[in-house]
Amino acid sequence: MATARSHTTAPPLRTRYFRTPLGLAGAAGVAGEQARLVGGLRHPVVTGGDRVLAERLRRLAPTYERLRAALEDGAAA
Repeated sequence: MATARSHTTAPPLRTRYFRTPLGLAGAAGVAGEQARLVGGLRHPVVTGGDRVLAERLRRLAPTYERLRAALEDGAAA
């Protein structure tokens, strides 16, 4: 009987292979920045750090417009 592969044994994805041919490197960069910012929200949410949370949300907000613009630029290319 074959054993199913664990998700931990799969080779890591090389994101540069996926984003560059599609012309979406800029959008991928913005999405990566968003992921880091959202990840940074966890601690202040749990600990009640309202000031830190508000500052980080203010940094996150403009990235949505940058992502939209980067996606449009990638689609036009």
